[in-house]
Amino acid sequence: SALPAQMAANPMPTYAMTPHMPLNLIWLAAFLRDDKRGHAAAIVVGFVAAGLHQIVFHPLFVVPFLLWRLREGRWQLVLSYGAAYAAILLWWMSYPTMLAHATGVGIQHGGSQESFLFDRVIPLLVHRDPTTIQLMTMNLLRFLSWQHLALLPLMVAVVPLALDLRKVVAPLFWGIVGTILFVGFILPYQGHGWGYRYLHPYLGSFALLGAF
Repeated sequence: SALPAQMAANPMPTYAMTPHMPLNLIWLAAFLRDDKRGHAAAIVVGFVAAGLHQIVFHPLFVVPFLLWRLREGRWQLVLSYGAAYAAILLWWMSYPTMLAHATGVGIQHGGSQESFLFDRVIPLLVHRDPTTIQLMTMNLLRFLSWQHLALLPLMVAVVPLALDLRKVVAPLFWGIVGTILFVGFILPYQGHGWGYRYLHPYLGSFALLGAF
């Protein structure tokens, strides 16, 4: 995972997407320990990761692994994570308003605090970008062009393994696919970045899938 050009170039500016990759890998290592300490550590890492940037990016990485455990009948574990992440997301959605009230910055300057749901989430769902397919095609081509040459054939080769839902390959692979579909629908334009920065958090997943 150290070889792609995106790995070297994307961390040069202060992009929040960059630390998502190591935090996702730390979360995964803690989660796969599958003991109380590991799950406690994963939730702590999840709290930090959810607050790095838009709160949706880290949960997108987490959900496939919870569904994987749910398939095994681990209801109590999945419900525990669900409750923890509900609290985490509620905290970070409320944080700007709490900070404004604590400092008085937004209030003193006459600015009203935006509603996270109505001012940020719903417009992304309602207002569709007519160039979504073109943007996502360019995003994925740019992503591949900034990766190691072996990535594409390795990703093709890992598909049969990803179809076996009993193995950890499945949540690694389908998490990437789900994220591509989600950002393609919600936020196809990445703004600034080298390669495709919305897949930067998954460079570790790509490396693990290549190893499989």
